[in-house]
Amino acid sequence: MADQKAKQASQKQEAQAATQEKLDQALSKSLCDYGAGLKTLPENEHVSFIVTDFTGSGKQVHVYTKDDIQACVSGKFSVAKLREKVERYTF
Repeated sequence: MADQKAKQASQKQEAQAATQEKLDQALSKSLCDYGAGLKTLPENEHVSFIVTDFTGSGKQVHVYTKDDIQACVSGKFSVAKLREKVERYTF
């Protein structure tokens, strides 16, 4: 019984990690593809996404800097690099 619960918990964690990966990829790709529309955003500003009840862990905030988004839009670095640079907070 305990072995089955441990297996289910492990599967749940793997599913949450996969969902997190897909979310990170989608947000970063969208910002790289469409971030040019943020021209009027003031310098030193950030773009934040708040995801409520993400995988049962409460709220999660993803914060991207305008400079990083613009660097990705202009091809200075890739979507993967933007994903590395995002700040994440969970509460």
